Amino acid sequence: AVYLAKHLQPHAEAAASHVQNSYHFLEMIKNLHVEQRDLLVSFDVVSLFTQVPVKETLEIIKNKYQPPKHLMELTEPCLTNTYFIYKGQRYKQIEGVPMGSPLSPIIAKLFMEEFESKALANATHKPKPWLRYIDDTFVIWPMEKKT
Repeated sequence: AVYLAKHLQPHAEAAASHVQNSYHFLEMIKNLHVEQRDLLVSFDVVSLFTQVPVKETLEIIKNKYQPPKHLMELTEPCLTNTYFIYKGQRYKQIEGVPMGSPLSPIIAKLFMEEFESKALANATHKPKPWLRYIDDTFVIWPMEKKT
């Protein structure tokens, strides 16, 4: 998983909305001009790692980034063959990406990038900006003047 994370990480950081950390966030917003009518919003995805659709995200990675075949062949089992122990009982994880894997935040970022890209493409009002640290999102939405 560490090897795969190293190769997929640059894609996860390439999105215009990507925020590396709180210092980077401050740097990105320090010159923003906020109008009185603008709406400032922050939100996150509840339990993101358990919500990431693994098969769909693997398709996104394959189609959008076209990684070498061996990376895809290694990535799928890392995400689909995950087990955990709860109250002494062993279970196979069937939804989402595994907690604690170095690959999981990257997969989550790549899914979120695609999700937000589709959502913003169809938005009637475009935000200024749309910034995201994994699933924590900050948006400024310009509100129209009332006539």
